[in-house]
Amino acid sequence: MYDPIRTCLLRRFSSAGYSKVHLEITCNANFSPTLKKVLGTRIIFLGRHFAPDLCGFLEDRGKLNLISVEVKGKRIGFQEIFQAKGYGEVVEAKYAFLISNQPLVSSIKEFLRNRESILYFGRPETRIMYIGRFNFKISQLVEEDWFPKSPF
Repeated sequence: MYDPIRTCLLRRFSSAGYSKVHLEITCNANFSPTLKKVLGTRIIFLGRHFAPDLCGFLEDRGKLNLISVEVKGKRIGFQEIFQAKGYGEVVEAKYAFLISNQPLVSSIKEFLRNRESILYFGRPETRIMYIGRFNFKISQLVEEDWFPKSPF
């Protein structure tokens, strides 16, 4: 379930102009030495019971920006939103994602339109968590389903 999403995100970031992108499957808290080094002390808070499904980084003009991705094979609710947001907070991700194989239900989408601040995190630099849908039949992110907008 994770590898097609990982591959797609790597391709999307590369297409967006990022030359160095590193993304690992970390759902079982298996972080490579490279990622552990980049995460630094953040790794203390990440373990078998609290780790994003995918984690990594990209280089943007000499600066490393972290990525966290939570993947769900079910409809997204508020528990999943706050779980993914929590990973983004702990990792201090520039790009935090919650990706499901199902579209965001209209009632949650409408609520979030009125309370978009729920998706924001981080200080001193405020960041936003992106919610997306992955179509496993074609191994693609569904462009029109990004919420609140596409990060690409």
